Amino acid sequence: MDRFDVYFDGDHTGMLDVEGRDFSFRYNRELMDSTDAIPISRSFPGRDEPFNDAECGPFFRGLLPEDQYRRSVAASLQISEENTAGLFSAIGGECAGAVSLWPFGQRPGGFSYQPIGACEIRDMILEGRVAGMAGQSRLSLAGAHTKFALRRTVDNSWELPLSGAPSTHIVKVPDKEFADLASNEFFCMRLARSAGLDAAPVELIEFEGVPVLVIERYDRNATGGSISRIHQEDFCQATGIEPSNKYEAEGGPSLADLTRVLVDESSNPIADVKQLIRWTGFNFIVGNCDAHGKNASMIYASDSVRLAPFYDIVSTWVYRGLSRKQAMQIGGEYRQEYIETRHWERLATDIGRPFKFVRGELLALVESTRQHLEAENGEVHSDPDTDTLVQVRSLVEERLERLAGVGG
Repeated sequence: MDRFDVYFDGDHTGMLDVEGRDFSFRYNRELMDSTDAIPISRSFPGRDEPFNDAECGPFFRGLLPEDQYRRSVAASLQISEENTAGLFSAIGGECAGAVSLWPFGQRPGGFSYQPIGACEIRDMILEGRVAGMAGQSRLSLAGAHTKFALRRTVDNSWELPLSGAPSTHIVKVPDKEFADLASNEFFCMRLARSAGLDAAPVELIEFEGVPVLVIERYDRNATGGSISRIHQEDFCQATGIEPSNKYEAEGGPSLADLTRVLVDESSNPIADVKQLIRWTGFNFIVGNCDAHGKNASMIYASDSVRLAPFYDIVSTWVYRGLSRKQAMQIGGEYRQEYIETRHWERLATDIGRPFKFVRGELLALVESTRQHLEAENGEVHSDPDTDTLVQVRSLVEERLERLAGVGG
């Protein structure tokens, strides 16, 4: 059995035992008795007794990389991809949210950063050394896309966090299999933000000719030279669902499940449910079929719980070979090409809202997206006439017309 000390932004919040794939977690009672303590997850709030694997396992497994990215990280560390304890020992120091894991007896501290220039970043990407940097940074981020994390300094230069030091930005590595993926996601994220969705700030940056998408972390607060962690959890973690079951058709959370969590937990459920409806509509507009339960989160502060800024909004529709089946159904329909008014009406029933309310949010989204589409087209900092972006814009225009007719 392997044992880990679990820290919550520097405070020892509990103990995690790992035996094979089975997890057991127990809170530090003294910390949980404090008035401003936040449980790690709504799926296992504070209590004296330990939580078994069925209760806490989905949350902790949800902190680790997935699929090919996980395999690459594991191979670079010479650890089996199924060795979760070994992975946490090597990369559990800088995770999503405020949680970090340290081998029993170790504690976070003594963080340092290594300056890194554009040429070094380019070489690291082109030479395929990104996965190997996870061990150096002790970085564990969920998802299947290869990525690494950096700290942006006050003078706008970049540093590589070492040994679990907190980062401020996530850098997504270009994927040769999908043309213009960085520009695609940049366009969709910027358009979403302009259209009124609370989407994470993104930049499209070229490091010596290599374009990458850089995302500002909403779960970090950088003030001066210090960085504090802000807790968050995705909706699979919040509902106790395994990351491997993130798609609704495989047991993952539905839009109705997300709505129930927001109604139960959010400090402003009306505003957050409106954002959820617009996120659903926007994913339809851009053809994002991969908006599953791990691609939406809640963010926690000492005085509030809110729907987190959106991320990973990209048009998957334009890539051959990717599924065109929605990750979460709309009114019983997974196929975007067949979604019409009656499905949005059923969605309204599913989430317990009047159709008039849902339709109003969708039409407001259509209007704001149309208004900002021309401006966003001109702000894509790459060749605006690439085949991929032409397809994305064409799809957006067609989907706006379809959504404008909902209930009409």
